[in-house]
Amino acid sequence: MRDGNWPTALHSKAAARMARSIGPRLETEIKPAIAAVSQREHKWGLYAFLAAGGAGLITIFGYKNWEPIGHLALALSAIVNFKVFGIYNQKNRALKTARAVLDGLVNEDLFSLSQTEIEAHSPDNPISLFDAAGFFSPYDQIHHLHSLGPIDKDGRAHPLMTHTRMTRTEVERDTDSRGNTQTRTRIVEVFHGVMLTLDVPSPIDDSRILISSRRVARPRGIFQRRSLVSGRNRDAKMKTVKPASPRFNKLFTVKGDDQMETHEFLDPDRVMRWLNLVDDLLVMFGEKGENLSVLITRGKAYIAIETGPLMSVKDFTGTAEDMENQFETMAGQLTLPHIIAEHLKLTPPPRYEWDKDKDAPSEERLV
Repeated sequence: MRDGNWPTALHSKAAARMARSIGPRLETEIKPAIAAVSQREHKWGLYAFLAAGGAGLITIFGYKNWEPIGHLALALSAIVNFKVFGIYNQKNRALKTARAVLDGLVNEDLFSLSQTEIEAHSPDNPISLFDAAGFFSPYDQIHHLHSLGPIDKDGRAHPLMTHTRMTRTEVERDTDSRGNTQTRTRIVEVFHGVMLTLDVPSPIDDSRILISSRRVARPRGIFQRRSLVSGRNRDAKMKTVKPASPRFNKLFTVKGDDQMETHEFLDPDRVMRWLNLVDDLLVMFGEKGENLSVLITRGKAYIAIETGPLMSVKDFTGTAEDMENQFETMAGQLTLPHIIAEHLKLTPPPRYEWDKDKDAPSEERLV
């Protein structure tokens, strides 16, 4: 029998599975790969900049004093710069090669991770779908779109979530008593986190349930519902629902087309699980973890979570113990769709090879 606190700390379970699978290779493979990257880090970019600037000044000084000296300075500068830039390119290629080896080892081999950059105008861009769910305020720039998911044994990728950062530019103009106008530009971060879609194993048809910790707009586009009111076709209004949990109501606003259906979906067990999920997200992402928006309709749960930047292989530094902690953080982040599915009783997506706990009994057998 599961108690009211189940499940919790699922990110720790993912980290434990990662440690069993990847931990033994930390010292033998990962640490040498990171050491190779550190050994190839260089300052020849700075040297090249100083060489180019110094050569330019010497050449100008030479021409101002005596033209033959200027010619000689120009020739010597060209030789020095050719040599410096040659060394810079050589060392940079070596650094990129070492970085690619580390990236391939961690992401492709150990974590079985597929990282795909999505073009903003690509049909694979999910932002418009989540924007139609009402999750985002106006934005004018998308800084990146990365699809993340596991690679199976046959080398096929299974995208599970998209990480992105969106901002908008706000211009403020102030006019003083003398009529002088000052213009200030401010960059506002609209969203920095992950978007994912999970299947909902319940008979919810085209009715909508919206659960969000932030103020969201009414769903529109494909999520819009219309109904006849006084002979006119109008947008269907969603009704506010308050589950019997003060903490849940403090964190989230719940709206639904059908109040009974919404209460049935947010039964006491799922409300407790939802709060456990928030606790897990707070551990993983700090205060940002409370910013969670979910739209449930037509057998799908559209989920957007503020996470900030995710752990990347490019951030791995320090001792083997430090790297192990960083890997644990990465494991929790990569298994975020699985953590959410287990917390909220949604259909779990395909797991990463390292995240498959073959030795432990399945959750279903723990009932």
